[in-house]
Amino acid sequence: MAKGESESQDREAPQEPGDSTPGVTGEPTTGTRLTTAPIAACGFRHSMAGAVEAFYLAFDGTVGWGRTVFGFILPAVIGNVVGGVLLVALLNHGQIVADRNARAAQS
Repeated sequence: MAKGESESQDREAPQEPGDSTPGVTGEPTTGTRLTTAPIAACGFRHSMAGAVEAFYLAFDGTVGWGRTVFGFILPAVIGNVVGGVLLVALLNHGQIVADRNARAAQS
């Protein structure tokens, strides 16, 4: 390598903006689609985007604070807690089952 050249010049430039990870095309994976499709199909909203809208309407006076807290914020928090606990429980269960199967196969 000549003086002043870096290793990054030898690498191929990313095809898309933000696509610096090899093999990542920007297409949603099946897992992403399976987890987000029910949210849209059931009419649920994204918690962060919805929170911005809910707080804006509350500060604007269009909607009362009670409706904002009990009609959006609290259900969103409860849904995220339940969903997060279920997701972690399923992932942990899968790891434990795989570990038990691997140990049983070794015995």
